[in-house]
Amino acid sequence: MDFHLFNDKFSATVDYFLDRRDAIFQQRTQVPAYVGLVSMPYGNVGSMKSWGGDGNFEYLQRVNHDFSFTVRGNFTLSKNKILNWEEANQPYRYLEKNGYANNVQRGYIALGLFESQEDIDMSPSQFGNLRPGDIKYKDVNGDGVVNSDDKVPLFAYAGIPQLMYGVGFSADWKGFTLNVLFKGTGHNYFLYGGSDGSLFDGYMPFNKGFRGNVLSLAYNKENRWIAADYSGDVSTENPNARFPRLYYGTNVNNTQPSTWWMGDARYLRLQEVSLNYRWSAPFMHRAGLQSIDLQLLCENLGVWDSVKIYDPEQATSCGQAYPLTGRYALQMQLNF
Repeated sequence: MDFHLFNDKFSATVDYFLDRRDAIFQQRTQVPAYVGLVSMPYGNVGSMKSWGGDGNFEYLQRVNHDFSFTVRGNFTLSKNKILNWEEANQPYRYLEKNGYANNVQRGYIALGLFESQEDIDMSPSQFGNLRPGDIKYKDVNGDGVVNSDDKVPLFAYAGIPQLMYGVGFSADWKGFTLNVLFKGTGHNYFLYGGSDGSLFDGYMPFNKGFRGNVLSLAYNKENRWIAADYSGDVSTENPNARFPRLYYGTNVNNTQPSTWWMGDARYLRLQEVSLNYRWSAPFMHRAGLQSIDLQLLCENLGVWDSVKIYDPEQATSCGQAYPLTGRYALQMQLNF
């Protein structure tokens, strides 16, 4: 749909798409054993649906001979769902790939931290040698054991936002032009420490022993569960602490993907601000110049998000990436 309103002061374009792909090539998993195959063949058996939209708008207003401004914006929204993925029969519906987004993140539902040894003894068994202060997970299927059968879909598209948008503003006054650009994303969930525990050495204190790290966030005792017999204060056994009990080396229980480590990397970023002055004078024309543009360009000036400890665009790297930097430049352009 295209819109042109108010004598073309406002224009907009909105597109919607619905795409279904069938006969996707994948390895078969449900060919009966009596067929006598040495290995499973490949076939065109998969199918997936994708849908979403994108669009942009622009509003131009001329106030007087010297001043005018423009507001622009755009967005992109994209989702998908697996309609058929041939796999071994799963004991529970939530373990299947069918009906969920491609590469959906699965994990455990965290119920908080174990409060005491009695709490551990009265709960379903889970991972490793448990102690008070470790993460307690939900036994989803109710069989008395927390294992891979209790992993549920947590969120889709880890590190890939479903919604991206941008808003820009420009204003012209005499020879000056000011441009401002914001960009952002919608809900974009991820796991602090990584989806499989491989990056917890950059987030959880002392994980992987000598390779471990201690963020200032974890150094703050208010963010950790600390046993009362160590601190002398029962209030340090905080069941809602950001970090479970400290552990030197890898803790197989606390580094499982779960809702405990979920974060939202949506953000709004002031991506660019530029101020340009176009200078024109008679002596330039005699030298063959039409004008000179003097421009101050600033990029990545600030970001508003809930991640805080590293840039939300690098959330899935768990801080193990060179940070995005601000950039400032003073430029001159000669216009012949």
